[in-house]
Amino acid sequence: MLDILGGLFLAERARAEEIWAETKVRASRTNDPNLIIGSLQNDAIAAILNGQLEEAVGVTDRMMVIGEDLGIPLASRVLGILSSVYSRLHLGTLVEIADEVREFFERLQVSDSAANQ
Repeated sequence: MLDILGGLFLAERARAEEIWAETKVRASRTNDPNLIIGSLQNDAIAAILNGQLEEAVGVTDRMMVIGEDLGIPLASRVLGILSSVYSRLHLGTLVEIADEVREFFERLQVSDSAANQ
């Protein structure tokens, strides 16, 4: 919830960063997978706001890997893809997102097929 509130304060950058910092502390203290992924998403947003588009893409790539390790691959992949679209568009690497989305849906189909057997 704190990461969403941070987004509401983007007009007040300092306040958003305070909330994001609090999210990061709670994530490290609780090891809650959703807070960890939310904190990484906040890092990606901050990198975009700072004009560090390559860093934002790197953060979202790490977010997807960490989400797999934390057992929330679906949520982390969706958030990672959505969080990197702006950066990839401006970096000219949006095609990579198409590949990631395609791979994501292929994995979902395989998982769904396995679950139905």
